[in-house]
Amino acid sequence: MNNWDNVYPLSKDGGVRWVMPEDAVAILMLTNELIIASGAAFESRLTAKDLLNDLFGADRKSEVIVFEMEGNVVGYLSFSRGYGPWQSISTMMINAVSVSAAYTRKGIGKQLFRFAADIACQRGWRRIELYTDIHYAAAKHFYQKLGFEFSEVAYGKCSARKLSGHA
Repeated sequence: MNNWDNVYPLSKDGGVRWVMPEDAVAILMLTNELIIASGAAFESRLTAKDLLNDLFGADRKSEVIVFEMEGNVVGYLSFSRGYGPWQSISTMMINAVSVSAAYTRKGIGKQLFRFAADIACQRGWRRIELYTDIHYAAAKHFYQKLGFEFSEVAYGKCSARKLSGHA
């Protein structure tokens, strides 16, 4: 599936790796934790079966990397390939990022983004984009610390772009 298995080997303190089918329940729990933290008034309707199909089925929707610590998945980043035809740039679209509240501020999110940036560079994708709620200050602050630039506020979301050379 990939050639990234040894890029960030797991240490006793944890590390980033590709998602495996047995991670589905942990990802669902982290997704619901993210929804609650963002202040949204709904729960995810995503099921483990849906997630397994989206990640490992014939019609894969996205790719996921996880951060494992002490044998537990404590964070994940989901992405897919995007393309801006008006700019002719292949782009990594970040779909979701979540780190368990018990593990925040330990560099896990940064490591997930570093791994994702390495994937984007290896694949020749020249930009990373994401969308976040304009009122979710913690997320915006985190993305700015990583070098993302915000623009295009619409429908309560703002677009963040990280240009090539900054991965």
